[in-house]
Amino acid sequence: MNGQTVSVGGRQDGGGGADPMALDHAAHRVVLKDFLDAIRRGREPAVSGRSAPAAQ
Repeated sequence: MNGQTVSVGGRQDGGGGADPMALDHAAHRVVLKDFLDAIRRGREPAVSGRSAPAAQ
């Protein structure tokens, strides 16, 4: 080890981890729209709270 820094590949600072606001939120919008519609119509939402932990 001589203290030299070696970089392989390009910079990796452009993803969602570096900037969470860069993530696409379209899927979240669909789930929220369905949830609000379920409340208005008195039905079960397409995605239940019970299924959420499995997705995480």
